[in-house]
Amino acid sequence: MSLLKKTAANEKKKRYEMQIRCYRCNWNFAIKNDEIAFVLEALEESGGNHYDVRCPRCRTINKISLEQMRWAAPRPEEEEEAEQEEEGQD
Repeated sequence: MSLLKKTAANEKKKRYEMQIRCYRCNWNFAIKNDEIAFVLEALEESGGNHYDVRCPRCRTINKISLEQMRWAAPRPEEEEEAEQEEEGQD
């Protein structure tokens, strides 16, 4: 793997994965991968069906469904590596 690809992969891991738009003030903000993973674990243990996120601008609570959180969850590294190998073989 070249240095450029490794750098791009590291940058991708640092990115914010889930973009949210406040329904009240239309402000865009993001949730980090670490927070998404933690929230998913906590919701699955408690049996919750949504996550309350406060808008940093107007402090309104925005509800994010468990399904949306699962969709935005970071994939395990093993899956990403297998996917990259498949792309390299094509």
